[in-house]
Amino acid sequence: MKKSIILAIVALFVTCNIQAQVGLNVKKLKLGDIPTITAEEDSLYKKDGLFCATFEFAYDYFVNDENKFELWQMEHRVFKIYDETNAKDLETLDFGTIDPENIHIIQARVIKNGEVLKSYTKKDLEKKKDEDASEDDLPNIQIKFSGVEPGTIIEYLIVRKRSNIIEQDDIRLQHTYPVKNIQFTIVMPQHLKPYVQLYNGTYPIIDTIIDSKELRYTTIHIDYLPAIKKEVVSFYDKYMCRVEFNIAYNLAQSRLRMNTTKDFVNEFYDNIQLTDKEIIKILKKDFIKKIKFAKNASELDKINTIEHFMKDQLGGVNIGVVQLTRFYGYIFNHYKIKYQLVITCDKTEREFDKNFNGSNFYDNILFYFPTLNHYMAPAENSFRNGLIPINYAGNNGIFLQTVEVGKEKSFVHSFKKIPEGSADAGIDNLNLKFKIDPTNGTLVGTIERTMGSYRVHFIQAFFKAFEVEEKEQLIEMFLTLDAESSNISNEEFLNTDPKDVGVLPFIAKANISNTDWIKVNKSTIELSVGKMIGKQDRLEEKEIRQLPVEKEYLNSYIRVIVIDIPEGYKPLDLSKLAYGIYDTDDPENATAGFVCSYKLEGNTLTITVKEYYNKLFYPVSEYPQFKRVTNSAADFNDIKITLTKE
Repeated sequence: MKKSIILAIVALFVTCNIQAQVGLNVKKLKLGDIPTITAEEDSLYKKDGLFCATFEFAYDYFVNDENKFELWQMEHRVFKIYDETNAKDLETLDFGTIDPENIHIIQARVIKNGEVLKSYTKKDLEKKKDEDASEDDLPNIQIKFSGVEPGTIIEYLIVRKRSNIIEQDDIRLQHTYPVKNIQFTIVMPQHLKPYVQLYNGTYPIIDTIIDSKELRYTTIHIDYLPAIKKEVVSFYDKYMCRVEFNIAYNLAQSRLRMNTTKDFVNEFYDNIQLTDKEIIKILKKDFIKKIKFAKNASELDKINTIEHFMKDQLGGVNIGVVQLTRFYGYIFNHYKIKYQLVITCDKTEREFDKNFNGSNFYDNILFYFPTLNHYMAPAENSFRNGLIPINYAGNNGIFLQTVEVGKEKSFVHSFKKIPEGSADAGIDNLNLKFKIDPTNGTLVGTIERTMGSYRVHFIQAFFKAFEVEEKEQLIEMFLTLDAESSNISNEEFLNTDPKDVGVLPFIAKANISNTDWIKVNKSTIELSVGKMIGKQDRLEEKEIRQLPVEKEYLNSYIRVIVIDIPEGYKPLDLSKLAYGIYDTDDPENATAGFVCSYKLEGNTLTITVKEYYNKLFYPVSEYPQFKRVTNSAADFNDIKITLTKE
């Protein structure tokens, strides 16, 4: 090993704000000198509201005195707080669910003007459990600070023993606040080697062996990462600089890879089979026997019947996606329904990487029915077969197909893209019909709103369990159109069964009257037709856009406003209702657009407003065009027309 590398590692751990012997024995770590933030740093990061001056994270894998493999984890952070919002947020430090017995040390302190206002240790920990947690569930471990205000520094160090060896994990090094002095470290016995991949960053991954200690250090050091901004219509989480790793090699036994995609596929067929005889007995007695198919039921009918029955019976039971997959797989096999398993990850958090040689991205499971080209998510209770859950649609995945050689069955795999989902499931159509009463300045009519299941799948799936208050909220959400003066009566909701999810749109209907959208003068009536589509948000960017536009699903809007013009009145200047705005100069090839048109037939004025977004991803370079279309809806809110007496 080069001397310069040894010196670099020694310097790294000696200059660390936490104090330990060289070699990073996490059991001996403790807080060091009081950290300081320079005036220059204050001037640079005050605008962000929060600044992380140090972020150190380490996994320490080693063989203990009993010759057993153990894992210890260390996390050390230093925060400077600049505003009230972050001061409030950091009054409670939540370390997540941890067995208190596995916490080796917690040190924390609140610092101001170079002095420690208060220190905290393990005895200051508070344990909190959710109301629905069982006795076996671990508590959330928290520290509640006092004296946290703008200008204070919070520092903490936690060292804990993990109850299980982590063969793979992902750690985010970047956050929504700027971070400096980032150090990620994995310490392993010399014969073990991790496979480490850095995403959204090009910093070196240094793998170093210290022969005298028979240890391997895999480190990533980054001096500074800027804040990831929470820009609207974006999945900012997935663009954070992060580490993916797995324990890849056991060089003491061979130089072959461990924990590969091939290993996962070879083992997963057996792992996903249901073998528990007691559970099989329950499935046969309480599920299969009770699942009733209609006469001459098709394959689609059978799949839907099984899914609705299972989600009705198991919807509130937390048994995990793998076990649910075993249940569904056993029942589908019983009825000889052919399927493939698809494993993917949440696209809003990270892109599926088929080139990562391991199972790090294998978080969620879907069933794929090739003869129908349908996808079903066993663990997503508000989705149904045929409607791909939003967080997986358009992502890549690993497709596992069963093959049989003699009596042996196994999976073969391929990587494919999951479809983007149904555009029909993203519709939001509005139909308004109004008559005008000039004597009392009121619009009176009907409203009907038709929404695809991507917008309202949760409502359709659980409508029957809603209380009166929750149904009243639906009126506010969908029928008042953001107007306090909208008076709604005789409301009706249609297609409110879980079986309607992805099949039939949710429909909300009612009578409506409004006094804000009309202004009656002596010889004119002014109508705020732009407000009749509901409040449209405007994209405001004070800084240059950093992230691409990413939508959860394809969506479109058709709003039809029909107004009966009173006898003796005629509309003026309707030309303002005829225009089109697109994301390209060629409307025929536009992928997004806002189009307004009108038709006057006798005394009936019909205004039609169409808005559509036909792709999920718009690069940063196309953001101005996307923004132009989106903001045209906000501009429409300002449109008024005038009716004048003839």
